[in-house]
Amino acid sequence: MIRTLLAIGPTTSGGGLPIGGGSDETIRGVGIGETSRFLSNPLAYFSSQLSNLIGLITLIGALFLLVYFLIAGFEWLQAGGDTGKADKAKSRMTNAAIGLLVMILATAIAGIIGGAFGIDILNPETVFNNLIK
Repeated sequence: MIRTLLAIGPTTSGGGLPIGGGSDETIRGVGIGETSRFLSNPLAYFSSQLSNLIGLITLIGALFLLVYFLIAGFEWLQAGGDTGKADKAKSRMTNAAIGLLVMILATAIAGIIGGAFGIDILNPETVFNNLIK
């Protein structure tokens, strides 16, 4: 029980970061075991943080899209009969949709380019591990 709570040792129930030798050895959460893994392999720590940063940026972008789209929708509702305000709100909604499309296309293009060159760009840990081999 303590071992699981502190994430000291490997677990085999899936859903965690791989540690050590076997592919079935994983560790969940941020705990002592994960810290020792990162101390022994600082590249794994860097790649993990880079992956987290990419996910965070994507999440923030999606939240900005939602907020921007909702604000534009309210502006359109409040425009009344003013076509200038309505067009401005439509333009903002269009720009929000284009921003989402750019985020999706950037990820897709990175995956395609990485696949063409045999590099898993979207998974930085494998890239860094292949560089040091």
